[in-house]
Amino acid sequence: MPIPAAGCLAATYVLCGVEVPQFVLVVCMIGVGFLMVSEVQYPDFKGKTAIYINKLSIVLTAIFVIACLVYDWHTWAVMIFAGYVVFGLVNGALNIVRK
Repeated sequence: MPIPAAGCLAATYVLCGVEVPQFVLVVCMIGVGFLMVSEVQYPDFKGKTAIYINKLSIVLTAIFVIACLVYDWHTWAVMIFAGYVVFGLVNGALNIVRK
């Protein structure tokens, strides 16, 4: 996961003012830190990526983001980056299954 995406995720969480239990926040930040050094491939926005993008991963990520926004629409800025995190995980898992 690109470091700027992780930083933006943390920054938008703080700026949105959304509150989650501290334990959940700690676990999520440790997970994001792990993703920054992991081998999980995230597509870049320049279009030069060799990663296959599954259409199912786009649909599943959209369902996740929309469900979170319906639950609390104040999370819209966080959901941009959380959706990117979820998309990378789902797309990577589907690419492993596809092989």
